[in-house]
Amino acid sequence: MTRNSALAWLGHPATIAAVIVLLLNDHFLKYAWPGVITGKLSDVAGMLVAPPLLALLVLTLGGARMDPHADRVALTSLLATGVGFGFAKVSAVGASLASQAWSLIAGPSEVLADATDLVALPALGFAWWVWRRTRHTAVTLRAAGTARVLIVVPITMFAVVATAAPLYFDARAVGVQDGVIVVDTSAGLSISRDGGTTWKWADAEAPLPGSPTIRPDTPGPALEDGAATWPVFRYPKLRKKACVPGRPEHCYRVDPPALHLSETFDGGRTWTTAWQAPSEMRQQLMKACSPDYHHLSSGAVTVLARPGGHVVVVANGCDGIVVRDIFGAWHRFTFTVNLEPPPPEASRPFIKQALPAPEVAEGTHFVRDSLIIAGVAAGLVCLAVAVIGVRRRARRMSPP
Repeated sequence: MTRNSALAWLGHPATIAAVIVLLLNDHFLKYAWPGVITGKLSDVAGMLVAPPLLALLVLTLGGARMDPHADRVALTSLLATGVGFGFAKVSAVGASLASQAWSLIAGPSEVLADATDLVALPALGFAWWVWRRTRHTAVTLRAAGTARVLIVVPITMFAVVATAAPLYFDARAVGVQDGVIVVDTSAGLSISRDGGTTWKWADAEAPLPGSPTIRPDTPGPALEDGAATWPVFRYPKLRKKACVPGRPEHCYRVDPPALHLSETFDGGRTWTTAWQAPSEMRQQLMKACSPDYHHLSSGAVTVLARPGGHVVVVANGCDGIVVRDIFGAWHRFTFTVNLEPPPPEASRPFIKQALPAPEVAEGTHFVRDSLIIAGVAAGLVCLAVAVIGVRRRARRMSPP
């Protein structure tokens, strides 16, 4: 295989069509029609795009020209794609490693382990068929080769990288430290010093000298004199059950993937519903919050003792948090950055509000993005037609 043949694989109309699907699905269709089909469509398209892109990257970095082993290079790219995808989807460790790798490329990213995504793997067979159709193709016209390099490769890289970046903040875990409620979000730590009434980013606090924020499993760094350095706020551990301080028989637990919290007064023998999102609210949040259902669930809970009672805080993924005050009333807080247009209080990480109306949640930014994606898609379609024409002319010019 040469870089030229790998580029022909990447420039095949089927691969270009998969790039169009990635762009449209990840930036429009998932938000307009969230569901199983749009959730898996990008995985299938990725199985067609990733192998030729990987082969081109390896050959470019290695400067290799391995015509006698063309099929071997293609098979290696296909195998690496399948194994890497499978490892990330069936293993929490694989998902974590994939998230870290994508974060280095595209900024903060999250890859979720979901074995049902493995239904996309058979698409690798079609990718192999595309390779077999293009393995002997050579770009005979310099203009065509230049067009592929300058147009197809950058757009493909954009489609693949943009797929991994999260579009919304989400609340992952909650905890209490020295009477302060701490929420771990995808954008950093948010804190409340008044029992969940008001919120601010933890980095807005003036830290003690030499006191970095660290995760629970990270050893405390040491100063030159060997003294331990403690953080101002630690990232809270993921706890799905929490009890009222001093009352171990009175506890709360979350039940993912539902937006639901259970409560027990007898140490866990019986449980009742303390809070849950109505079904119509959840359906609207699927459109307003995230195209990926994994980001929309009650995933962690914490309890803080306060004068006159206790406060309960539940992390609800991309919708933010819900807070039970000392009087037993529940209050929903969502991320200000997830709203378009932002409310006046957008300087705060959370804002108390009712369920956003569909027109606010879907917003005009989808129209803007749709026009941009439609323009890119139209350009790719024109490019695909041009590439087909070049391939036909190249065959006619080839000696019999």
